[in-house]
Amino acid sequence: MGQLEMFGMNIHLLIGLLACGGIGLIVVIILYVSIRAIVFRSQQKLALSDFKKRNTDERGEVLPPMGSGICGTCGKASSAIYFLSDGARMCRECYNTARDR
Repeated sequence: MGQLEMFGMNIHLLIGLLACGGIGLIVVIILYVSIRAIVFRSQQKLALSDFKKRNTDERGEVLPPMGSGICGTCGKASSAIYFLSDGARMCRECYNTARDR
């Protein structure tokens, strides 16, 4: 086998190795992105269910936005004040009594 034939075989071997490496790299990237997408989607579903659980009461009704402040009804300062759409601010106890009426 001459040097030229050996050079040709080596070039073909290198081209084959580079092609296999490129295809392998593409497969690894696709797997990585797919796993990341699956993990992201599961975390997103978990966060959404946690958000819904925090923002609904035991009857399944959506609660108004909440923050810290002073209740407009009883004057109690709390970190859990509901800000109603009409501009009123109510603590949890006052909101529950007003809603149950």
